[in-house]
Amino acid sequence: MFLPVVQAVGAFGELLLAMRPERFHVIGQALEDLEQVLDTKNACELTGTSRATLYRRRHPRPRPAGPPTPRPVPPNALSRDERHRVLETLNSYRFVDKSPPRVWVTLLDEGLYLCSISTMYRLLRAEDGVRERRLQPRAPPFGDRPAHPGLGAPRHRGRDPYSAGRHAGGRLPGQP
Repeated sequence: MFLPVVQAVGAFGELLLAMRPERFHVIGQALEDLEQVLDTKNACELTGTSRATLYRRRHPRPRPAGPPTPRPVPPNALSRDERHRVLETLNSYRFVDKSPPRVWVTLLDEGLYLCSISTMYRLLRAEDGVRERRLQPRAPPFGDRPAHPGLGAPRHRGRDPYSAGRHAGGRLPGQP
């Protein structure tokens, strides 16, 4: 019952998309006819067309010829050596498991400013370094995939099958 409704709505939507150029043509003709009698604002209100859309269609902006011009390099951009120093710092043993905001704050506390946090993220993204930076435990080995060295099989430490979520000591402090 639900599927034919979805198919009918989908078919109707496809029909409307196919008729889009015709609808624009009919509405455009109605706008031109109404503008001879009314002003543009009222003609647009009657046809349900935005005036901005009408003016954009009447006076389209010409596209620049050729490929787009490359974005100029800002004067305060980091040099190659500075970028290398930031990446070395982020990937150093001291900061390898820290997020860029943590690294930034730690370096500021030490009186060292290398770059902004967003620049750190941008440099890491360019080097495919935007990921979870800590060593992640993985599932037990499957096939040829090794497991995380600190991850063993899950253990149940309760006395019976129902005690895993309970406090083992019975009464909690503060309870009567």
